[in-house]
Amino acid sequence: MWAKFDGKPYTREQFKAMVKAIPASKLAWVKMLCVHNTAVPSIAQWMGSVSAAQRIKNLQYFYENERGWSAGPHGFIPPSKETVIWGFTPFDTKGVHASCFNGASLGFEMVGDFDTEDFNSGPGALVRDNTIFILAVLYRKLGLRPDNYVKGVSGLHFHIDCGRDNHACPGKLVRVGREGFVQAVLDEMERQEREETPPAPAEIPVAMASTFVIPAADGPAGYDPSAVKPSTNALVVAAKSKTFWGLLGSAVMTAVSKMSDWINVIIDSFGAIVNETKEQIDSLELVAGWLRLNLAEMVVWVSVICLVVAGVRHIALKKVATS
Repeated sequence: MWAKFDGKPYTREQFKAMVKAIPASKLAWVKMLCVHNTAVPSIAQWMGSVSAAQRIKNLQYFYENERGWSAGPHGFIPPSKETVIWGFTPFDTKGVHASCFNGASLGFEMVGDFDTEDFNSGPGALVRDNTIFILAVLYRKLGLRPDNYVKGVSGLHFHIDCGRDNHACPGKLVRVGREGFVQAVLDEMERQEREETPPAPAEIPVAMASTFVIPAADGPAGYDPSAVKPSTNALVVAAKSKTFWGLLGSAVMTAVSKMSDWINVIIDSFGAIVNETKEQIDSLELVAGWLRLNLAEMVVWVSVICLVVAGVRHIALKKVATS
């Protein structure tokens, strides 16, 4: 068996990871990608009783021992939902697949006979979609495009483009839709790019951004919370906000209403409050006489305290009566 031979199946994620891990320097020789169809085995034959793994071993033996080739194509693309490709010749090695393009291209065999087997439905569509995916991954890795076709130089090549090999592959049912096939690869490249590009951070609304604080001038390393001052923009935004003024007005009106209620209670109960205050002072004077204290020096403060206590008691009684 060849010293360099892959022979493993890859899912889509496994294939992407494998390609990503290849150093760019080892792919510097690749200028083009080229597609073929196997013709034999056809899709019908591939899906017969012989396993895919055994078919890959058989194909390697055929190329090496019956054809005498030093390598083969770089992969076989099956009609499968799980396996997107069977690796063959490693991508860092020049393969044998189209004599005109071997020295500058990776070559891929699409499983099927697309002169007769449908390429756009059933198992053929699986081969088509897997091929489009693989080509898109590789074009992005290589920094190349499938649409800038120059024979033997750039763009997506078909084996039929190498006239001296006298091959019609990848089959007439692929060739008639060549332009659409190339566009499908471009679309898949864009889809993969979107999928792998992290979303841009959401813009912060102006009202929220204006509430941010500005750190001290010496920066994060010497951050001093005491030096942080709120942005004056927050005051500007609040001043322009109808919600802010509505809430402020409501709070002020509630406070005024409460104060008005308290004042009315005090006015209505003023006589009672005064009488209670006198009674409390008389009681305190009696106690002061017993204790031989000079209450006259504190009479003003005692009077104020007694008035406040009596007023609060009447406000509380009014609140209980109305609840």
